[in-house]
Amino acid sequence: MAPLEVVHGSRQQPTEPCLLNRYEVGAGTHELVLIAEGQPVTVSVRDSTSSVVYRTEASRGDGEVVPGSVELGAGTYVVECTAGETSSEATLVVTP
Repeated sequence: MAPLEVVHGSRQQPTEPCLLNRYEVGAGTHELVLIAEGQPVTVSVRDSTSSVVYRTEASRGDGEVVPGSVELGAGTYVVECTAGETSSEATLVVTP
């Protein structure tokens, strides 16, 4: 299975600063890859109670790729990309 990718600062879709390659996945452990194309960024994955279940950061933002993995149970998650003073979000649905 391909990893879940979070792209911050996509040059191809600049109107979506926190872009996911999939907005729905099945429950379980997923590779999560942060791709920072614009600037340094911190990515947080929050569950329905706003608890952070995963956090990673890219310190360079020059196309830097940061791999990781996250265990996700069924539910709706918010993926938040924070760069400097600016935050943007994407919603991720995890099915049973």
